[in-house]
This record gives sequence, C-alpha cells and structure tokens, in this order.
Amino acid sequence: MKNSARKRMVFLCDPVIMPWVRRDLQILQKHFEVSILSEASPALFRGNKWIMFRIFRYGIGRILDFFHLFKGIIKADITLGWFATEFAIIGVLISRLLRKKTLLIVGGYDIEDMPEIDYINMRNWRLRHFVTFGLKRADIVLPFSEYAGELVRKLTDDKANIRVANLACDTERFRSEGPKEDIVITAGFIDKGYVIRKGFKTFIEAAKYLPDIRFYLIGKQRDEAVDELKAIATPNVEFPGFLSDDDLLSMYQRAKVFCLLSYQEGEGGGGVLGEAMACGCIPVVSEKAVALRETVGDCGFYVPYGDAEATAEAIKEALKSPPGLGEMVRERIDELYSMERREAELLSAIFSE
Repeated sequence: MKNSARKRMVFLCDPVIMPWVRRDLQILQKHFEVSILSEASPALFRGNKWIMFRIFRYGIGRILDFFHLFKGIIKADITLGWFATEFAIIGVLISRLLRKKTLLIVGGYDIEDMPEIDYINMRNWRLRHFVTFGLKRADIVLPFSEYAGELVRKLTDDKANIRVANLACDTERFRSEGPKEDIVITAGFIDKGYVIRKGFKTFIEAAKYLPDIRFYLIGKQRDEAVDELKAIATPNVEFPGFLSDDDLLSMYQRAKVFCLLSYQEGEGGGGVLGEAMACGCIPVVSEKAVALRETVGDCGFYVPYGDAEATAEAIKEALKSPPGLGEMVRERIDELYSMERREAELLSAIFSE
C-alpha cells in the first residue's frame, strides 16, 4: 500500500458524530494527519418572528463557514465529506477550485426524498440542485449501500463517479459471549420522527402477541413520544432509555432477536443492526427498507412494514432458530462490514487515479 503517513486530510462532518462515522475516522487517523471541521453557521429556524435577523445570521454563518473551510482545505491534500450537507458540498467546491482530491460519503437523509415520513432533504429544490451539483464534482462518491448508489445515480443522471462501499462494524468488540436469552430488542433515538421511521410502534404492538417474551426499546428519549409508546405497551415491554456502550453491548449479547422495523434505513450493517448481528442476534427487519435487505440477506426474517401480527410471528420463528443461525448472522457481518474491509475500500478510493 502506498505510504500515506505524511498525507493531510480534512474531515468534514456533523459535530454530533455517529458511531459509524467515528469508525471511519478511527481508520483514517491510522493513515493520515486528520483535521476535523464541522459546520459553524446557525440553523435557519422556521417562523416569521425576526426572520430577517435569522437570514442575516445564516448568511454571515455561511461566509464564516466558507473561510473556515478554505483555511482548512488549503493546508490539506485530501478532503473527505461525511454526508452531502451544504457544508460538505461547499467543501467539495473549494477543493475543486484548489485542485485537491475530494471524496463524499453519502447514503442517508442527505439524499432521500420520502415526504410520507417527513424525510425530505431532497424535497427542497434549491438544496437538491446544490447537492446534485456537488455530487457530480466530487472526485469519488462513496454510497454506503447499493440502494444509496442507485439514489445517487438518479440524482446525478449517472454523472457521479460512484464506488459503493459498505460501512464498518467493529466485529472485534461486537461478538457473541455467553448463552442467549429469549429477549427481543430494538434501538434508536425515541422521538416522534423516529417512531414512524424506525417502526417503534409496530415493535410495541408486536409484544402483545408474545406476552411471555421480554421486549426492550433502547434509546435516548427526546420528546413525549416515549409516553405515547408506554401508554400502549404491555407489561412485557421495557424502556431502559439511553445505555452506555458497555451496557448496550451486554444487551446485544444477551438478546436472541434484534428488530429493525424501519420504513427507511441507511446505514444497515454499519449501525445498530450490524452491531446486534455481530453479537449473534437473529434479525427481524422490515422488507420496506431496501438497504436492510443488503445487510441481512438470507440470514434473517422479513416482515411487512407496520404489520405487528406478522412481526410477532417472525419473532416467534426467530426465537426458535438453532444456534447455527446466530453464527451465520455474525459471519455475514464479519464478511461484509468488517473494519478491515472498510479500511481497504477507503484507501483504495483515496489512492485511485
């Protein structure tokens, strides 16, 4: 592999870094001098009060972002943007101007348009054209699923340089340990938007068909949505809230089944689904979310989105699965989403001509 020890990279990302983004950062810091830049401009909130002041602040923030980016990129050899945000696209255009190599990793809310669940980043025509313009001008676009790759092709009329690369799951940390229990879990932020997108209501309703099985909805509770879910939950459902990394790992290792009943899901095996599968949890997932099918393959169970009774039946079958299926589930994540594979694909893209 080409020596990259002296290469400098500017890493453009949201200040709230998701686990799969942190794993990429961990990989890249092994090979590059990485500086992290995040968006500084204030959000343009909805509402009419003081709207001109907000527009002024937004404009000033964007100007500051431009100079912030220019200063960072001019010192770097490579620019890598995580998600096709306005901030990352500005970084792409500055990098293009300065003749720096530029990569964009995409595949979630940044390129989706699903108004039925208020997942509408691409519904804004100005943002859509701006993002599309940037995708076409990045040296390499790295969608993290085949599904995301197709979205990029449609957005850009197949004019982006696309290399699909699965996200990473730390399969050394996330692994089976000890006997499995008849526990069913799901995980994610708990708020009104996520209740719909992640299928949490379906998860809660499925529990009533299996009263002797323990269900856990794990995640930080950000609004009154959790109260609405608790109001319809049966006694076999628990809401442990936010768990530390170690406690979440312990839950993965104890649970036999992991559900992800989403309408849409981007990160697949790089997120909680991959972590749970790496720990030998049998996946029960919504057939609606295409990227999840890429992760699960023939190692799990599929259910119609929003169908609680069908979900309960699939969970029942998953609980009866032989231990060998759990081993197959882990092997699939280790093969498709390992840190080693992600590292090789990232370096190959960065050093490609």
